[in-house]
Amino acid sequence: MWLVLAAPWAWRGRPVGEVSVLRWFVAAIFLLFVMCALTICLFCAADHRFELDFLPALILLAVIGILGLERALVGSPVWRRFARWGWYLLLAYSVVVDLLASVEVQTEAICLVGNSLLNQKRADEAMIQYQKALALWPECPNARAGLGSVFYQKRRWDEAMIQYQKALEIEPDLAKARNNLGYCFLQTGRVNEAITQFQKALEIKPDFAEAHNTLGDCLLQTGRLNEAMIQYQKALEIKPDYVEAHNNFGYGLFQKGRVNEAIAHFQRALEINPDFAEAHYNLGNCLFLTGRVDEAIVHYRKAIELQPRLLQAYYDLANAFRRKGMAAEAMACYQKTIELQPQFIPAQMNLAWMLATWPEPSVRNGGKAVALAEKANELSGDKDPQILRTLAAAYAEAGRFPEAVRKARKALALAVAQSNTGLTNELWTEIGLYQTNAPCRSAND
Repeated sequence: MWLVLAAPWAWRGRPVGEVSVLRWFVAAIFLLFVMCALTICLFCAADHRFELDFLPALILLAVIGILGLERALVGSPVWRRFARWGWYLLLAYSVVVDLLASVEVQTEAICLVGNSLLNQKRADEAMIQYQKALALWPECPNARAGLGSVFYQKRRWDEAMIQYQKALEIEPDLAKARNNLGYCFLQTGRVNEAITQFQKALEIKPDFAEAHNTLGDCLLQTGRLNEAMIQYQKALEIKPDYVEAHNNFGYGLFQKGRVNEAIAHFQRALEINPDFAEAHYNLGNCLFLTGRVDEAIVHYRKAIELQPRLLQAYYDLANAFRRKGMAAEAMACYQKTIELQPQFIPAQMNLAWMLATWPEPSVRNGGKAVALAEKANELSGDKDPQILRTLAAAYAEAGRFPEAVRKARKALALAVAQSNTGLTNELWTEIGLYQTNAPCRSAND
């Protein structure tokens, strides 16, 4: 295309009449080129494919330049030969560049197919596309990042990090790759490294809502609640219907004791996505705290329906049933919690307490209560006054009153050392019962 500059040679040495015609002809073609090129340059979404709009005029100008050189140098064979070699080399260079560019374009096209498959959760098929792209162009940053996203979707964090880091070595300004790399660091417990990546992603793209949200998660993990909430707010300012940010901001409000405001955000999250299990669970906690136990039960159940292995939802649903006096339902949920996590001490302790102290004889079972309480006490290192209290109640229900007294007294000493006045008073009362060979009875405390 540099040969366009040789176009004036086309009228060099010609008669005046021919020069005028050629100049007007070349000027018309040049004007056509400028009109097309200028329009496309002003079009913000210009792409390589729009070159077809102005290339014909540009090529015609270049051909006129070649022919002008040929005619102007007809009397100088040596210079003519140099000129020919010059445009031969330019042509060869253009062909090579186009061939290399076609590899890049083909690679990007394959990456787009991979992205589409990944968005459809077809990770294995997407991986094949990204590997095919890397076979064509090993230094393609989008293919590296795409392969990282495959591992990210498969929750293979270490492999994902390797691919994201390779992509960022090639192209440091890939904001999404930095965000995902940060999330991988977060999942593997490298919180400070995660924060660094999220901050870099936001330097590249300040309106990156997802990076604001995940940076908030990191700050929350490090106990910086106020800073985390600022990030969640920014995410919501950028993307008002961002479900995860509504849920996270609601959780921050819940932590700060602003329960009614938290409820509003959880409800908004569920308006946007009714199948968001975590928002159902968090809303259930808020409702339970405000005494709306029946509504809390509905949301805990929905969370479990959507995410059947949500351990904490089973545990809190059990607490809600217990508050309502629904012993069978509460014990079933505590048992399910223990099945999901055999070393979950709170569920073992609460179930043992119910089996030892529930007023209805059909519910109580001293032997099972002792087994559960002893296991919880073993896991806690025999140093938790609340668990020791539960073990004492279990021994009393099983008729082992001397052991009940010993454990209750040990719990009392620990409660006094911790300045836990409420527990201290309860233990004095219960020790008095055990000393008279009477078991403890309690429904839902």
